Amino acid sequence: MEKLNAMESEHKKDRTEIKELTSEVQSLRKEKSSLREEVSSLKQKTSTLEEENTSLKAENRLLHDDNERMKRILANDSNNSSTPPSNDQPEKAPNSFNGRKTTEKKPGAQLGHKGSSLSKADVERKIREGIYGHRIEQIGNSNRACITRYRLDLEIKPIVTEIRIYADEKGKFQVPNELKADVSYGETVKAITAFLYSEGVVANDRICTFINSLSGDAFCLSTGSVYGFCQKFAQTCTTACTAIEQGLMNSNVIYTDATSVSTNGKQTYIRNFSTTDCVLYSSSEKKDLETLEGFKILKEFTGALIHGHETALYHFGTRHGECNVHLERYLQKNTGETLHARTVGKLSNPL
Repeated sequence: MEKLNAMESEHKKDRTEIKELTSEVQSLRKEKSSLREEVSSLKQKTSTLEEENTSLKAENRLLHDDNERMKRILANDSNNSSTPPSNDQPEKAPNSFNGRKTTEKKPGAQLGHKGSSLSKADVERKIREGIYGHRIEQIGNSNRACITRYRLDLEIKPIVTEIRIYADEKGKFQVPNELKADVSYGETVKAITAFLYSEGVVANDRICTFINSLSGDAFCLSTGSVYGFCQKFAQTCTTACTAIEQGLMNSNVIYTDATSVSTNGKQTYIRNFSTTDCVLYSSSEKKDLETLEGFKILKEFTGALIHGHETALYHFGTRHGECNVHLERYLQKNTGETLHARTVGKLSNPL
């Protein structure tokens, strides 16, 4: 009985310990469940933060590229590009010097200016020759005497030419290359497109918008068609460009300048080489020496080059001259910043 009482006492202690351990296990299970939920929540937050981080990286990359582009633009001045000194970023407050002089002349054509308007006789002659279409608009009572005024305008409307191609003796249809498609555009549309693209330096999508608007949105001209028209126009102009290039090479003086244009969001340039008789336009991605060496005209030309102080151009030709407008801007800027124009009169010996 003593042994039994002793074992029962130990058994009570064991049961108490088991209850405590069971309670602790349940508590640990609850804590484990809570930790799992917390880990799951943290994983979701981590995933969200990773997505946000990826988005911020892409945005940061765009901002970095835009910042570099702005730095390049701000770094351009009259010393390393063809921009005039008046556009330079001043290191000090801009001066108030103004080289413009007031005039008493009225706006518009001045006395002695030869007008370029059509005369009444010119209009009537072109009506007789069929150059102008003619219609009459009446104001007032037609039974009384009248005077005549002419109003010139354009009448634009889509015209469809149906071309019927008949089979030959063998029953085959000889379709010209320009009519391979069921629907194509005529020479007038192609000519307007080529003019806007080459002479106006207008973007392809804007050319489409302009021509489609002219048609009252009856056309569906695409940028691909514009590219095709201009590519064919370039091929057609190969002979003319060669002749123009030869004429430039034989001249004593060539004028050249570059105009910046945007190509697929990147700044590029259209450079012209011109004389009083002809002009040739060429495209280039940069204005540095390496790019200029790719122009045949510059490499082989032995005459004088007139330009707007592009230092890289001094490696070509045998003589150089700068545009007088640029020189005048340099002098005006120097006068305005140094105030020499106000102090030189007070010096006893200006030299």
